Amino acid sequence: MSSDVYIPRPLYDSLINAAQTLCTVTVKMGVVLSEEFEQAVNEPASALQTIINQCPPVGASFDGEFHDDDDHVAVEFFRHDSQEERGPSLGVRLTYRPTGQTAESYSKASREDNRRVAASGLKRLVERRAAELRRAGSL
Repeated sequence: MSSDVYIPRPLYDSLINAAQTLCTVTVKMGVVLSEEFEQAVNEPASALQTIINQCPPVGASFDGEFHDDDDHVAVEFFRHDSQEERGPSLGVRLTYRPTGQTAESYSKASREDNRRVAASGLKRLVERRAAELRRAGSL
């Protein structure tokens, strides 16, 4: 059984739009009202914005194909526990916006190599999802 949740596009679009508006208004209210209010709302608003940024864009749909471009793939760099403290974070986490699927790599010596490995894994995940949806008659 898949752990993914599917919601109708109109509901999803409304949810993302409302969450985006809430983030914007909350941050602006924090600046206007008080420093105490701003400190209280900035962290949750930032966390919500991070999640929104990983979601498929409003109005977007999954066409069953993997597109490795900035409109479809969100890139995040991170430092894995196994990486030395010095130097840049080498771990790469990719999120495929139309499906929300993620893949990461941190075992290579460069960001470029880790991105290639993560992109290859993400492509396989997306292709597997497309095959499942085609079998189910949803794509």
